Amino acid sequence: MVNLWGLLPVLSGWGSAMNIMTAEAKRDDGLSLHGGADEHSVMLFLAPTLVSPQFRSVPTVSGANCQESFAVAQRRGGRGTSAPRKHASVAVGKHIWEGFSAAAVKTTADIFSGVDPATMPRRRAARVPAFPFACEGRAVLARSRYAGARDIL
Repeated sequence: MVNLWGLLPVLSGWGSAMNIMTAEAKRDDGLSLHGGADEHSVMLFLAPTLVSPQFRSVPTVSGANCQESFAVAQRRGGRGTSAPRKHASVAVGKHIWEGFSAAAVKTTADIFSGVDPATMPRRRAARVPAFPFACEGRAVLARSRYAGARDIL
C-alpha cells in the first residue's frame, strides 16, 4: 500500500492548482490552517449541500503567518482560527480538485508502470509539516495534543 497523500507530486497537485486564486484572495486567506477558501471551494464543487449558506459571513479570525495565527488562537482560548471564505467558489474548487486528482492519477500510473514510490519525494523528507502549525517550534505541542487521535481513527 502506498500513501499517496504523503507524496509531494500528489500534494503539489492541490497547491499548484490554487494558482488561479487572485492576489487579493491569497492575501485575505493568509495562513489558512483549515477551512479556508480552498477547502470551502472544493466542498462547494463536490458536495455543495454540505456547505452552510452562511459560510461567507463567518468572520475571519486568522493571521498572515504561523506566529500570528497562533497568537489569534491563544487569544480565543485555544479555539483555533477561522480562515476567510469569501473567495470560495465552485470554479476554484473544480480547478483544485481536477489538479489534485490529475496528480494522484499520474502518480498512481507512474507507480503501476514500475516507478518505486520509495524514490518519490515525500512530505516529511522535504520538511513540509504534517500540520501547518508544526512551524516555529510548535511540532511538540501538535504531537502531544493530537497523539490520541491515532487511537480514535
